[in-house]
Amino acid sequence: MTLRKHRPQTKAAVIFMLVLFFLGAQVVWWLIFLSDQIKNASEQRIRGWLTDRQTIQRLLDESPKQKRRWLEICRQHYPHLHCSSDGITLRPESFWEIRERGDRSMRMFLFESVFFVLVIAGGLVLLAQSIRTERELQTRQSNFLSAVSHELRTPISTMRLALETLQYRDIPKEKQTHYLDRLRANLDRLQATFEQVLAAAMLEEHGNNKRIEQHDLGALVARYIEQNRTDLEERGGVLSWRSAPAPVFVRVDPLGFEIILNNLLNNAIKHNPHPQKHIALAVHEIGRYGVLQVDDDGPGIPATEHQRIFDAFYRIGDELKRQSGGLGLGLYLVKSLAENMGGGVSVDALEQGSRFEVRLPRVSAPSFGIK
Repeated sequence: MTLRKHRPQTKAAVIFMLVLFFLGAQVVWWLIFLSDQIKNASEQRIRGWLTDRQTIQRLLDESPKQKRRWLEICRQHYPHLHCSSDGITLRPESFWEIRERGDRSMRMFLFESVFFVLVIAGGLVLLAQSIRTERELQTRQSNFLSAVSHELRTPISTMRLALETLQYRDIPKEKQTHYLDRLRANLDRLQATFEQVLAAAMLEEHGNNKRIEQHDLGALVARYIEQNRTDLEERGGVLSWRSAPAPVFVRVDPLGFEIILNNLLNNAIKHNPHPQKHIALAVHEIGRYGVLQVDDDGPGIPATEHQRIFDAFYRIGDELKRQSGGLGLGLYLVKSLAENMGGGVSVDALEQGSRFEVRLPRVSAPSFGIK
């Protein structure tokens, strides 16, 4: 799999280097050709000047009585010659002038060639980046479709099996409760999947249609924990919560913030292989922002992935070896929703696990009904 994956990239890199080599060789050849042309043109001009000198000198020698007239003609029409009664010679400054003209032409061609190479190389680089981005997007979309298929097929199959068991078998009451709990859990999983997809679709379609209100950030977090603590603890989450000493009022879309919290906490539990998944939440202020901090003790995120994990459909690791479910939309929604509220999100590595910080614009005093 690895060889097949990297072969197209290696082939593209080889083609790119060959194009650059051919382009450089063409420029060098043109410079050599132009240098020869300039040299030949200079030599031809000097030969012409020598012919002019010989012609004027012969006219002076053959017509002594018209010497003054020929000298006047020489001074007027042959500026490259030094015309005097003692003889006709080539002016030294004429040689410097023709050399300077050749050097100037070479500098002009060299500048134009370098500029041409840079423009072509820049265009090739941009084209390569566009192709790479398009390929990555196609890969992510393919992974997304595979993930959606898995996220839908697995709970549906489990639900079908549980329903058939309840329908065609006579099972004890406690077993019925077990199968009903499984049905409820898989329904919750399906609902979460649809909510992720719908939230991403609505964000793309109506990114600016949000209801901004002023709320105490700590109160929002405390309310969410109170409503969801039981479910999180049943999945192995061990929550600790530290609020700010004083209320931190922020401009926030409550529904969007709930999606942010839900995705961060679900990720902290889902991708943590430990039986107990410790999650620490805190609220504090940094400058003009109120900050929600979420720490986990999971396997952590490589520094090279800190920017890419917020891209739509992107998931770390090999899809064929993946053990945790998901669509690659959770952190994309976190980032997009936070930015739509005027804030942002960042991730840092801890000694054990990761730290996510969600920033939201802070307000000095509460007032209600602000859009």
